Amino acid sequence: MMRQRIFLGTFLLCLGLLCLMQPAKADTMDDITFTLSSANLSGTPGSVLTWTYTLTDNNTDPDVAYILTTDVNSTGFDPATGMPDSSVFTPVFLTSGVGDGTLFAFDSNPAVPNSFNSGSFILTVDLLDAGFNTISEIDLTESYTATIGTVPEPGAFTFLALGLACCLALSRKLF
Repeated sequence: MMRQRIFLGTFLLCLGLLCLMQPAKADTMDDITFTLSSANLSGTPGSVLTWTYTLTDNNTDPDVAYILTTDVNSTGFDPATGMPDSSVFTPVFLTSGVGDGTLFAFDSNPAVPNSFNSGSFILTVDLLDAGFNTISEIDLTESYTATIGTVPEPGAFTFLALGLACCLALSRKLF
């Protein structure tokens, strides 16, 4: 009976965690899809968070021969919590198919123990003809979050485990 309760509790916990996870979202325009590899990043104070992206070309317009990502901008970063950095951006050039690149970085402030930033990345994409002339320019948007938090000292877990063990021992003696 006890094993069944443990199994059921573990199963329900895993099911609950799966329900909380969000699938990767994507923005599509003119059959060009922009997807963040991982939209929600976390780290410790002083760490650098780096987002990567995938661009997928499903465009069937015969006038569009090439697709080129040209720029990235962001919204939502609080400068007091760290420095946003678009200099890591690597353009993707496609004739068709899928391409990957580095999108954006956030260098968190080591003096700020906990912070949360959320906003959007705006990726500018040029649709080019066979002569490399711009036919049109589109902006694709993806939402992100950046969570910075401290990790408890390893000794804190030891004291927690010791406290729980003492409580368990006392409860067995009293009951």
